[in-house]
Amino acid sequence: MKRITKLSMLMAAAVITGSIATSGVAMAAEIPFGSSGAALDQELTVEEMLTYAIEDEYMAQGEYNAILDEYGAVNIYNNIVKAEKFHIEALTSLLVAKGLTVPVNDAETRVVLPESLQKSYEIGIEAEINNIKMYEQFLKEDLSADVRYVFENLMKASKNHLKAFENAVDGNIGSGNGTNAKIGQQNKDGSGLKGGNSGRTGLYQHLCNRNGTR
Repeated sequence: MKRITKLSMLMAAAVITGSIATSGVAMAAEIPFGSSGAALDQELTVEEMLTYAIEDEYMAQGEYNAILDEYGAVNIYNNIVKAEKFHIEALTSLLVAKGLTVPVNDAETRVVLPESLQKSYEIGIEAEINNIKMYEQFLKEDLSADVRYVFENLMKASKNHLKAFENAVDGNIGSGNGTNAKIGQQNKDGSGLKGGNSGRTGLYQHLCNRNGTR
């Protein structure tokens, strides 16, 4: 399988790392990691996609927890960080079901607090955009139904979170409750998917019943 070289990945990653670190989010040198790692990968396996995805969800959870610890119970982060738990559980379930290794969650070692709460919203926008691009990249691949279903729903959730951060930057901070919908159930506004098709596997149905959006 043709891959980009390790050296070229590390060189490109060094540029990405420097750019991200200046905006308030630090990532360790052992790139590829998360959405930035996925962006550098020219040919993806299912294991790599699931690994990059869960790493990116780890980072989001770690960042938002660190912000809550520093700034207190900020409503937007209270709601979104709860969703991260379910995203990680859904991806973990897929990895385990396919006999793949679940990556260690070392996100806490990779996080640097933003200089202000307002700056954190701007960083949140950047992170969600990169997360959406990652899932768009994955969805171009030949995926099994269960993997595609989870990726689609996590991407939709990231789009909701992007809107929440954009509103926060503009000073319009709501409760954030609208971003928390169940994977596999139809949202109140008609978006999302209904679960329960008889053709789904047990794992697929299990994932449909998971709560949360990114």
